[in-house]
Amino acid sequence: ARSVAESERMLEASRRTRRDLRVMENFRHYPPFALAKRLIDEGAIGEPQSQHVSVIGGVGSGWRVPARAWRWRFDPDLCGGGPCVFDHGYHIFSIARFLLGPVDEVFAWIMTTREPRTGVEIDRPALVCWKHTAPNRIGSWETVGSTDLLVPSKYYANDERVQIVGEKGIIWVNHCSGQLLSDPPVVMYRDGKTTEYHDLDWDWGSSFRLGGQAWHARLLDGAPCETSAEEGVAIMRFAEAAHRSAATGTPVRVIG
Repeated sequence: ARSVAESERMLEASRRTRRDLRVMENFRHYPPFALAKRLIDEGAIGEPQSQHVSVIGGVGSGWRVPARAWRWRFDPDLCGGGPCVFDHGYHIFSIARFLLGPVDEVFAWIMTTREPRTGVEIDRPALVCWKHTAPNRIGSWETVGSTDLLVPSKYYANDERVQIVGEKGIIWVNHCSGQLLSDPPVVMYRDGKTTEYHDLDWDWGSSFRLGGQAWHARLLDGAPCETSAEEGVAIMRFAEAAHRSAATGTPVRVIG
């Protein structure tokens, strides 16, 4: 779907036909994010206060994608927005809700730069800030393009990191699709002690495998989906609010 309106039509069709509608949100099945969510829910860092997401787009991708397979991402009529804040951003907005809950207000700056190798306009640098529905929870996401920065990766050459700050501690998720540094995939600091989590699967490809298994469980056993169709529409509202804010220069309320 390229808009809230299209998302709602898909949701209505699934309800009318009594069919399951799958939202393929692999990031929520990525083991480091799943661990961070579990730690937060268990109260490991106390009441959450903020989260910050950083995405640096570089070079060095090990995932060879033909140019013809990329073209649609740079056409707003086909993609729904830009490749960074809308296409990749859907995953970031999803993780923001996953970790700290629904969002009710967004403010964003979305700029554009010309990609030197292709000459295509890219929707970055960008900064998106938001306020969660839960009291005293805020978040932000910055995305930039460092086109001469080598980011080792089996997949996209993106360095993605998340920091979640609570009243008692901090959690860092240090890897996703890229492997820029040799940090542990997840680190937690609390009570003067740093805990490193090494013993988990942090290959980004595993998020697709685990997401597929979850869908099979839904079809075979009726297990609930991590990202329901209703949640998918809510994430799209978050994404649209960021773009409306950037276009108008004003905060935008998120309904639902």
